[in-house]
Amino acid sequence: MPGERLPLVLEMILAETTEDREALAKLLPMQRSDFRNLPVMAPRPVTVRLLDPPIHEFCLLSRP
Repeated sequence: MPGERLPLVLEMILAETTEDREALAKLLPMQRSDFRNLPVMAPRPVTVRLLDPPIHEFCLLSRP
């Protein structure tokens, strides 16, 4: 994960409410660009794996 995204992903994962979508809004243009720039694989199918973070590691990072 590029360095500029990691703080945004952490902010999104550690958000206390679903209303806190600022980090997600910042990530969306990056994600759209990633998907647009995927190489064309037709006629073969492509599987895009989504982030499945180890939440316990992120929770340890958030402690003071």
